Amino acid sequence: MYGVQVIVLLLVFSNSLRKGDASYELFLGILGELFQSDNVLPSDYGLNVTTYVEKQGYPLESHEVVTEDGYILTVHRIPHGVKNGTDGKRERPPVLMMHSLLCSSMDWLYLGPEKSLGFLLAEAGYDVWMGNVRGNTWSRKHVKLDPDRDNDFWEFTFHEHGYYDVGAYIDHILNVTKHKQLYYIGHSQGTTELFILTSMRPEYNEKIIHGISLAPIAFMTDVRSPIIGMMVKFKRQLNNLFELFNVRELLSSSKLIKEAGKVLCADGSPFQEYCSLVIFSLAGFDSPQLNKTHIPVIVYSTPAGTSAKNLLHFYALIDSGKFIQFDYGRAKNLKNYNSVEPPEYNLSRISIPITLYTSQNDYLSSMKDVVTLSQSLKNSVIRKIKYKRFTHLDYLMAKDVDRLLNNELIDYMNSIRNGSASHDHNKGWHDTAPAVLLSFVSLTFVCISLIINCV
Repeated sequence: MYGVQVIVLLLVFSNSLRKGDASYELFLGILGELFQSDNVLPSDYGLNVTTYVEKQGYPLESHEVVTEDGYILTVHRIPHGVKNGTDGKRERPPVLMMHSLLCSSMDWLYLGPEKSLGFLLAEAGYDVWMGNVRGNTWSRKHVKLDPDRDNDFWEFTFHEHGYYDVGAYIDHILNVTKHKQLYYIGHSQGTTELFILTSMRPEYNEKIIHGISLAPIAFMTDVRSPIIGMMVKFKRQLNNLFELFNVRELLSSSKLIKEAGKVLCADGSPFQEYCSLVIFSLAGFDSPQLNKTHIPVIVYSTPAGTSAKNLLHFYALIDSGKFIQFDYGRAKNLKNYNSVEPPEYNLSRISIPITLYTSQNDYLSSMKDVVTLSQSLKNSVIRKIKYKRFTHLDYLMAKDVDRLLNNELIDYMNSIRNGSASHDHNKGWHDTAPAVLLSFVSLTFVCISLIINCV
């Protein structure tokens, strides 16, 4: 408990600091001196998407894409693998990969060429495009608005991610590659965006061959994360604090967060276990599959930022138990939707085949909610991860994610490609055990989510 108190006190103290101030730099120096002496950092620490991919010897392209409403986004492309070369005669179907909440294109690369899905797909003969939604580290630009000065920049949720961002990416990719269709892979919020785009703009159903949804998020009636539960419980207070301190941007990638990950979560730090507990209580407990040495590498790129409004939209899904558009309150809802209640997304308008991947130990995307989602879709199948401890973040971070998921996933995509995919619904289901709430970790994350925004 002492360790959590120290972390919270450090973050509370940092609330009075601002980027660029001498006191801010002094604080970072003190943080390093206090905790870093015996820490050992992994060799990949300090690398971003471009430098990390280049280190692995893979080709990487960065494309800027402008949305209909003026946001300037960056999508990263690995056009081919290293082992399979650049054989121009080989057909390379494009695949768009969209990350989860507070994340970035780095999601698909963390564990390197032998395990991470972005690299593996490139080696399997796919043209890999990894998107970044508006507001994150790589897409923090607009043709008119300044994210540091204009509150209007942050007036978005996952609705705009799906409606505008993903649509713009698809159009750009098909234009560049001259293909008529692409594959889509999303994780968590990245799946939500697919459901929104194809239900709100059904013409995009014609541009997607197949949707792969990892830990899909639409209905959220069975969320068991103690961190999310605590934040939803105090959502009104959080919203009031957001308004009081004019918080529009949440958990952007900052020097402070990177330094905290470096000195608190690295090997040799007495606080490394608390870093693990925050991850586990958010997404599910799977200690055998978490490489704790790798946590600083993850924290260097994640969190990558989002809007406060986006978080409130997720809270509305949990509160309502429905897959609804943003809830502005009765008066504004009436103005925006001509209804006092926000409308539900019409999932019956989605016609593409969608495969929903689920796992027993996912605290955010439960099997119960995935079944509800599947029943709302015209053309979906459910594939369950066999490993019972597989969590929401194991899709990206598990030590053996290649063996537990990615190898099978690529085989499945190849079978879709050649027309031999098997559609086996709901095979091998099990009841999910209830989670043990870790209230002190929840409070820690609440403090982090509020405080770091002001730094």
